[in-house]
Amino acid sequence: MKWPSFTLKEKLQLLFGIFLCILFSVRYYPENLEKTLLESFRWMFSFFFYSGVFTYMLRGLCRKIFKQTFSFKTGIKMAIWLAVLSAITQSLHEIFKFRQSP
Repeated sequence: MKWPSFTLKEKLQLLFGIFLCILFSVRYYPENLEKTLLESFRWMFSFFFYSGVFTYMLRGLCRKIFKQTFSFKTGIKMAIWLAVLSAITQSLHEIFKFRQSP
C-alpha cells in the first residue's frame, strides 16, 4: 500500500484536526502530573484507535454493500475527524455530566 500524497491545504487541515484532538484529550488533575499525563494519553490513544477501527469497518461495509470503497487518503481524513468529534463530545460529557446524589 502506497502512502497517499496530500496537498498543503490538506496537510494543514489534518494537523489542525490532530491539534484539536490533542487539545480536547487533555485531562487535568491538579497536584497529580502523573495521572494527568496518563489519562490524557489514554484518551488520546482511544480516540485515534477507535476512529481508525470504525473507519476500517466502514470501508469494509461499503465494499460489501455498495461494491465500491473509498481511498486510503479519504480513510485517513475520516479517521482524524472522527477522532476530533469523539474528543469534543467526550470533553462536553465531562464538563456537563451530572453528579449523582448519594
